[in-house]
Amino acid sequence: MQDSGEPAYKTVQAELKTNTQTKQRYELLAALGATHDAKLGEDVRDYGLTSAVAVGEIPYLYGSHAGEEENRAGFWAWLKPNFDALRKRLSDSHQSLAIGLAGAGRCSKDSGEEMRDWFAPRIKEMLGGERKLAQSLEGVATCSALREYFGAKALAQWAEAHPPR
Repeated sequence: MQDSGEPAYKTVQAELKTNTQTKQRYELLAALGATHDAKLGEDVRDYGLTSAVAVGEIPYLYGSHAGEEENRAGFWAWLKPNFDALRKRLSDSHQSLAIGLAGAGRCSKDSGEEMRDWFAPRIKEMLGGERKLAQSLEGVATCSALREYFGAKALAQWAEAHPPR
């Protein structure tokens, strides 16, 4: 998806209309979600709310989407007005998925606070919501502390000091 753009995107969507092989569908949905194209990203996010994506397939689509750094801001902007619609598509035991997806790649105190402030009033009735939010915020805080301690460029500096032999 990242290299082939809209033609590949449309071909994959067409394949998903007839393909009933579970593993293949998971892989195709993950490929759709991994697009870096902003316009296709908007379509991906909305596509996950349709019946074209089975409830059990949703994590593959959104997981690959939020897993790409280029998509995180768009996903977060989309999630806020679509949170209730996404929750309605998921079973009670999987509604906290949205919290974990929103936490992907967050690594600053400010982004953790933004996430906490937005989710806290919305998850009181969500099964496992408070725990999932606490876990996500712990991950953000750990990342932030490591960056603060080692610096954002620590790995790059180490790799430069240790070139391959």
